[in-house]
Amino acid sequence: MFSSSQKKLISYFENAVAAESLRQTYIIKGESGLGKKEVCKKIGQYIMCHSGTACGKCNGCLSFLNGANPDCVKVSNDDKKTIELQKIRNMIKEVYIKPIGGKYKLFIIENAHLMD
Repeated sequence: MFSSSQKKLISYFENAVAAESLRQTYIIKGESGLGKKEVCKKIGQYIMCHSGTACGKCNGCLSFLNGANPDCVKVSNDDKKTIELQKIRNMIKEVYIKPIGGKYKLFIIENAHLMD
């Protein structure tokens, strides 16, 4: 399902979560169609998993996979030409709120190059 370079990236995050050595910010970029969203989905699952293993069974994994994890904030352009400034401002307000269900908060900005 994943290429060797994608597996390497996922493994990096798996190890970082296990060692509790996640950095504050990561940028994952690449050409369109490379599978960045799927890789980020797997990485996010490791980060949101209560056991740090992307088990797919705990509340952290299940709520993340269903798009309902309160500790995961996703910002998107919603098929518009730009990401609205107010969406970024709202996300920044969320940064100051502690995680509710797990150790981490995760912020995903899809199509970040479209920020206005």
